[in-house]
Amino acid sequence: MPPGVTPPLGSLTPEGGRPGQGVTPEVPAVSVQSVASGQAPPGWAPLPPGRCIDPRYDPRLGGQPLADGSLPTISCPQSELQRLAGQRSMTALEAAVRSQVPVTQGRQGEPSSPWNTWVDARHLDINDRRDGQDLDGKSSVVAVGADRWVAEDTVAGVSVSVDSSRSDGFGGAWENASDGFSVSPYVAYRLSRDWALDASLIWRFGDNETDIATLEGDYDTESFGGAINAHGQYHWGEALLRPTVSVYYSHERSDDYDLSGNVFGAPVRVEVPGDSWNVGVATLSGEVSRLWTIDQENLVMPYLEAGVDWAFERPNDGRYLNADLQWEEPSDWTGTLRGGARWLMGEATLLEVSAGYLSLGHDDLDVWEGRLYLSYGF
Repeated sequence: MPPGVTPPLGSLTPEGGRPGQGVTPEVPAVSVQSVASGQAPPGWAPLPPGRCIDPRYDPRLGGQPLADGSLPTISCPQSELQRLAGQRSMTALEAAVRSQVPVTQGRQGEPSSPWNTWVDARHLDINDRRDGQDLDGKSSVVAVGADRWVAEDTVAGVSVSVDSSRSDGFGGAWENASDGFSVSPYVAYRLSRDWALDASLIWRFGDNETDIATLEGDYDTESFGGAINAHGQYHWGEALLRPTVSVYYSHERSDDYDLSGNVFGAPVRVEVPGDSWNVGVATLSGEVSRLWTIDQENLVMPYLEAGVDWAFERPNDGRYLNADLQWEEPSDWTGTLRGGARWLMGEATLLEVSAGYLSLGHDDLDVWEGRLYLSYGF
């Protein structure tokens, strides 16, 4: 039982049984009709009107009765009775996933263990041919994190990540490479059965190399920002609907550096002053998924997600140079589409694989994403 939760006052005991014997009674299976009508399982005293067995203690849902063998009850409107009745045919793992929104992505099955550790690996492939551009890029990031329950419905943790990106354009006349690492403490809180909120702070340091024709330069970048996400979970028949609203904002700066090299045999050095800029993105997305039970300890969860990103703050207002070296300003709205599957191996282990197309609404721009996520509770 979570800390700070007072057990309901009502309890259900076997007919003729005496509290305090320390015997856990066998609870036979019941039909959907009997549960929905508020009746007790056969061999038990009738349930009071408008009450049902607390699912945390119901053996049919993976719970355990109290030490004296009693089953606490809670107040249940008819809609709640119907919902719990539907869970009687589920495994305990599926019932746990359906019961409430996960407080973090790695805690889908609501593990009882206090700690959860995870690895998140993503790769982006970018092909930009807008307005005569010839830009290709690749970017990868691997994050490792761990978090712990610190209070009822509250999780706190920290993650570290390394990233690497490479890009080139204008027929190879321009090339850029960046390698960096970041640190991000975060906290998550479940607001209700349907909604949870998480927030993080992000600090990143990057080392960059840029080549323009025969000129080369090295410089450092640093950024500090944060993100806040609200995500929910609702039932739609057999499917789960998960809406998400996110906002990310950061301030970034680059150091002064020199571009140097030889042009037609003559040494050239160009001083490039440092700069600073802000990045802000708001995201609205929705996921629909379906749970498929393999056995008592394995659950597969395929899903499809659609979203829209609004880049309300961009470096240089999002403008780029076209093939004629004229400025172009694209839309700050972008659609996204992702598909994937989660594999829950018991309540402790989760493996997720997904692929996405992240440039809907921008002709001649293709951004593809691949992702692998693994978490383990202990």
